[in-house]
Amino acid sequence: MLEENYKQALAKLIENAVWDIELTEGHEAFFGDNGAMSPCAFETRASPRMRARGRGILFFEETLHAFPRSPAPLGIYTMDFSKMGIGFVASRQFFPEEIVRIVLPTFWARLRITRCQRNNPQRYDSGGVLISWHEPSADAFETLVVS
Repeated sequence: MLEENYKQALAKLIENAVWDIELTEGHEAFFGDNGAMSPCAFETRASPRMRARGRGILFFEETLHAFPRSPAPLGIYTMDFSKMGIGFVASRQFFPEEIVRIVLPTFWARLRITRCQRNNPQRYDSGGVLISWHEPSADAFETLVVS
């Protein structure tokens, strides 16, 4: 029952979120690119990544004092996952050390932002280190922004 309520709450947030992300390669190409990533010759990552494209919701938990954030949920697209982090696409810029909560259909997680790269005015490729991973629960939807 709890998992069903979680999925319904997430679906409602996803439906009502603003989706103003501009995917340069188009939605079909972006969402069609799933599966294992082949390592590059100069790859220095500690663990391999798996492409997994989907929609999710992001909440800010801890932000930088100079950049106040809205408590409103933000729509994101996931890009890839590793055992230590998550990569995602958003229409906003993130800053290292910000802490965010990402809510996805099968779990939710807390991340410390480590990178953000602007691809166009409405697309930022970002990533973070996993702080914690959680089974679906109502805790995923608590709004909290600490500056």
